[in-house]
Amino acid sequence: MANATNDAHDGRDGLGGLRAQVTLTVPAALAARLASGAHVDVIVHGEDGFAALLTGADADVTIVNEDGTAVNPSDSAVPAAPAVPRKAIISMESTEPDAERMFREAVVTLDGLPGVEITGISPLYSVTNFDGPDAFTAVVTVSSKLDPKALLGMLETIESAHDDRLDLDIVDYEGVTSDDPGLTIPWPSATQRAAILSPLLDMDEDAHIGKEPVSFLLAMANDAPRVGMISSNWILGGGV
Repeated sequence: MANATNDAHDGRDGLGGLRAQVTLTVPAALAARLASGAHVDVIVHGEDGFAALLTGADADVTIVNEDGTAVNPSDSAVPAAPAVPRKAIISMESTEPDAERMFREAVVTLDGLPGVEITGISPLYSVTNFDGPDAFTAVVTVSSKLDPKALLGMLETIESAHDDRLDLDIVDYEGVTSDDPGLTIPWPSATQRAAILSPLLDMDEDAHIGKEPVSFLLAMANDAPRVGMISSNWILGGGV
């Protein structure tokens, strides 16, 4: 949704006489990207063919999530996009029978995002659950030029594309510590779960979450007996 009002002229004399208040209602992933400082251009046109381009200097732009909450870049507790790519650890989990396929699709989508490159893919693991269906897990590492919140927004978009049948979470993000309730870095739960720690350690024997060695964290994880590797080459397809 975009609402524009002209409080100076009718806009027909060019950009110099046009002033607008614009409200954008956008999905969470786009809101996160805009909140991190992405540039906004708005095209205004009428039935008679009039068109004008509003830039940041021509319009006051308010970004609103689909639930109506405002997005304010100054409210973010997470640093802006890094000047150079940084390593991020992302966990994947699902209880669906086709989890392997969804994980592959998520990896391909992530690797295709501007500013994101897959740098590591763990083996595929299974998790035996006593109080629900068994789960599948895997971990990937990426080199990211996106800030953490923008990356999280992209992960949420991928989840939505799969009808929220898989969970994608940022386990850690190089150089970032955040207590933001919406994005805590490092992710505390990950440090206690062999379902995440085991595939991460298989991928990188020197891996850390925050300052803690994953090998040490895994030795303390209570769910370790319920976690086992299924396949080390699942990313290639063809079943496990």
